[in-house]
Amino acid sequence: MYNKGVLFSDMYAPKVPDDRLEKKPVPPGIIESDCPLGIMLRKEAQVKENLARLDDLVPLIGHPEVMFSAAQVSSEDACAEFISHVMISDDECAEIARRTVLKSACPQWHREREMRISASTKAHRIKIRKANFDTLAQDLATPRQFSSAACAYGLENEPAARKEYEALQKCTVTEVGLVVCIPQPWLCCSPDGLLVKEGKICLLEVKCPSRCEKQPIVDQNVNVDYLEVHGKELKLHKNHVYYTQVQVSMYVVGAGVCDFYVYSPRGSVLVKVKRDDSFLREVIPKLEWFFFRHYFPAVLKRQKSL
Repeated sequence: MYNKGVLFSDMYAPKVPDDRLEKKPVPPGIIESDCPLGIMLRKEAQVKENLARLDDLVPLIGHPEVMFSAAQVSSEDACAEFISHVMISDDECAEIARRTVLKSACPQWHREREMRISASTKAHRIKIRKANFDTLAQDLATPRQFSSAACAYGLENEPAARKEYEALQKCTVTEVGLVVCIPQPWLCCSPDGLLVKEGKICLLEVKCPSRCEKQPIVDQNVNVDYLEVHGKELKLHKNHVYYTQVQVSMYVVGAGVCDFYVYSPRGSVLVKVKRDDSFLREVIPKLEWFFFRHYFPAVLKRQKSL
């Protein structure tokens, strides 16, 4: 910095290091307390531990165990813009997953998702569409800010749900950002968590329905519309958007099973969802066809108009 053309460093002599000062660790009592410093230090430690676990996980994700693709899409559809904006390496996939852990609070998360078909918001709408694909592409390619009381409730309660799941399963969940499917980089997902079970990646998807804030997910009735009872077992409806979300997410990360955890302070439920290759065999090729023929051209057109 300057003051009338003179550097402050020239105006004032630098302080000489004091050898009498000794760095000491923060006392455990402060770290464990609920004072602002203690809360901040605990959160910092949690972030560091999560990133260390994520470093071990990222080499394992982004590769589908079984790959499906659209026969109607040729290499000619992979234009220069696709190669420069969408295709990524394994290292870039890992870096995106690390840098976007904060998800919607991270600008890069929004930028990377905009160029791709995401499991949570776009995949199901494409799956059920029968006509007017250009109209759908234009709609999906236009970013929108959406918020509601139900969304706010879900975001607020997700950490508590994840912590409850960890206690129930006696495991540690690793939080991850955006995961891009490396061999099909037009496809992505944002898992609520990942863990390793018996040496294999397991997906965690958490739902916190506000309608069940004061009632359990299941009592005499099933109190959410996306779960149903089959015999004595709870199942996720196959025609629901959440089924599409978890199936496409399992495909992207290379998982064979998803722990679908529906949280309520009055009583949560855990539903095991296995990867459905017959479902994915139909859905993934349609998503790929839609991306190259409709969605990506709409994204490029919108960007050029800005």
